[in-house]
Amino acid sequence: MTCTLIGLDEWVGMDKDTPGSCQYVMHEWLYKPASIRDEQIIEFNARNPDLTGECKKMDRFIAEHGPIDLAVLGICINGHFGLNEPGTSFRQTSHVVDLTETTKRTAQKYFPEKAALEKGITLGLKHFLEAGRLILIASGKQKAQVIKRIIREDVSEQIPATIAKIHRNSTLLIDQDAASEL
Repeated sequence: MTCTLIGLDEWVGMDKDTPGSCQYVMHEWLYKPASIRDEQIIEFNARNPDLTGECKKMDRFIAEHGPIDLAVLGICINGHFGLNEPGTSFRQTSHVVDLTETTKRTAQKYFPEKAALEKGITLGLKHFLEAGRLILIASGKQKAQVIKRIIREDVSEQIPATIAKIHRNSTLLIDQDAASEL
């Protein structure tokens, strides 16, 4: 049995050699320590001038290999995951996105110096609704307000993580700090 890891997202103009990029973080913190080979990974090329083609490549890969078996994703303070910002359609496949100010600000923690972040490329919410298993993770007091909204409010594209409520096999993992407003 072969395991393929699908890169969730990337900041447009960056790649795995850019310190702080999504791919850099995944390669340094997961792929290298776990001895995952490059041929087991499919990722967006966020430096490709044809970003639409990159989206089609990822959508085609998922269509040809069946839905994602397991998606494990972190929730941002505005309720997004991946780079599926508030307002993203639950039917959206891979796409290029204009980043919100919240995302631009909170993402700076990954970079050694201030990074100019304007756009991202990401798998869409449709891919996660179709996944065999969806695990969403949140930790820290800064996530407490959005966790309260995810749990107490109706399913809404304004809070992308609420799709966990309509997914057939989802889990929300939170620590005590993230649960502090419940």
